[in-house]
Amino acid sequence: MSYEKKSGSLHVLAIAASLAVAAGIVATGLGNAQATPLGNSAGAWVQLAVQAAPPEVKKPSLNLKATSSTKLHARGSAKAKVLLRISKGTALKSMQDSKSGWYKVTYKGKTGYISNRYVKTVATKSTDAAKPPLKAPPRYELGFVVNKDHKLSPSYKPALKTIPGTSKQMTPQAVAAFDRMRKAAMKDRISLTAVSAYRSYARQKTLFASYSRQLGVKEAARVSARPGTSEHQTGLAIDVGTSSGRCVISKCFANTREGKWVAKHAHEYGFIMRYPKGTEKITGYDYEPWHFRYVGPVIAKDMHNKKVVTLEKYYTR
Repeated sequence: MSYEKKSGSLHVLAIAASLAVAAGIVATGLGNAQATPLGNSAGAWVQLAVQAAPPEVKKPSLNLKATSSTKLHARGSAKAKVLLRISKGTALKSMQDSKSGWYKVTYKGKTGYISNRYVKTVATKSTDAAKPPLKAPPRYELGFVVNKDHKLSPSYKPALKTIPGTSKQMTPQAVAAFDRMRKAAMKDRISLTAVSAYRSYARQKTLFASYSRQLGVKEAARVSARPGTSEHQTGLAIDVGTSSGRCVISKCFANTREGKWVAKHAHEYGFIMRYPKGTEKITGYDYEPWHFRYVGPVIAKDMHNKKVVTLEKYYTR
């Protein structure tokens, strides 16, 4: 549900070439740069740091998580000076195993030791660099992608227009398309309602905080977008409901007459169901048969004809 341009800096350690040649030293090093329209990472390795001997192989860092409130000590001893306290659930990294019973970590600018009794190792998550690059339209064009990896800036707000007969707003194009779809549904004796449409960054921040208090942050992230990652901030997303109010913002909406109609016909008006069943690993969100995104009739019909059900797959084929 979001999109943000990422950028990085290239850092190079320059060594005089003449000294390196004279000493017969092999130059090696590291640099990284990234800057793509849709926030995808592109790493660049630059071999420049001088070493007089074969490089020491570094141990992979260990991802740790504090299982209870504990202390960071100056040495690997419970009697050593306490540098600071670490809260339960804090994520940490260590380059040293705990054979001595202590992990060496750096936290809040201080390097010290934490007992292995109060932390556990956690699996390393895949990085953004491992994901297929998106080839979607540039930022803020009609088919652009908004999800957990591609974020909107807090200040982003599109031009908006009120959906006739409601207090909800979307972009003018999306409003016109939804109005056409709603009128077409009425001919089939189907009444579609707009439950939720445009939401600001601030409003999404409040909603996500509320879900987090009720469900916990991990579960909240499955059913709600963090601020800046919600499609509703684009003004192109709409939660469709029934006129009776039955199954509003609920999976059972898919089994209603309204839910079945909009799932079948949405692409004819430029809308797609954004979070279809079985795509949570792709979109990052739980199944939402009520959430539709306006991408325009060209993209929507092309996705329908090619049987591609997510924007992520559509732009990485």
